[in-house]
Amino acid sequence: MLDVEDNTFVRLINDAHSRLVGDVDPDGLHAQWALLLVERAAAVASTPGCRGADDWDFFAVALGDAVAELRAELPDPAAVPSEVRPSSDQHLRPATLGLVRKLAQIYTDGAASNQASPWRRLVWIRVADLLDGAARQLT
Repeated sequence: MLDVEDNTFVRLINDAHSRLVGDVDPDGLHAQWALLLVERAAAVASTPGCRGADDWDFFAVALGDAVAELRAELPDPAAVPSEVRPSSDQHLRPATLGLVRKLAQIYTDGAASNQASPWRRLVWIRVADLLDGAARQLT
């Protein structure tokens, strides 16, 4: 398996964050990609032996719940290639935390809009709540 250097993975996270501007579709590709990058970061950083693995472990559980709830009804969900992985937690935490907070705001805003069915907006507000809870684990 090829590990992406920390700064490269953090650049991917920062790039995903920069694409989440304006009126972002909570079910759109940019939001899904960002969420999956955060999920990958959590999966790697929560590995036993990594610095702060316990915080990341709780973060990963909350994030996994958010991803599962969000993607349950989406056709052909996006995926992050398995070789795209951070190699450690050194610069990962602040970038990941910023992206999770941005995603939580996107899902909150989407839930408050009329751009989807009431049921989907309920899913988005639940995802926003789970992301907020996940972010609290890293602060």
